[in-house]
Amino acid sequence: MTRSDSRHDLLGPVVERFPDQQSRILRLALSDGGFRALCEEYDLARQSYGRLQVTPERAAEVAEYRAVIAELEDEIRGFLGSGQDRK
Repeated sequence: MTRSDSRHDLLGPVVERFPDQQSRILRLALSDGGFRALCEEYDLARQSYGRLQVTPERAAEVAEYRAVIAELEDEIRGFLGSGQDRK
């Protein structure tokens, strides 16, 4: 796997969630380590959530993952909404 493939895998969930911001996401990922880390955290949270078996016994855990994912999406939105790339 090349570095480019790895980056695309990492950014895939973010681009999927914010498809109209794809070029901005790619620019930020190249220029901002904090944004890349946030994308990685988002990807990991989504993967973990996807592996959960949604049952009544795990309702609290499911709710926690949903909350974490929503918070990460808000942070990503903050990066995407700023008029310039952060350094």
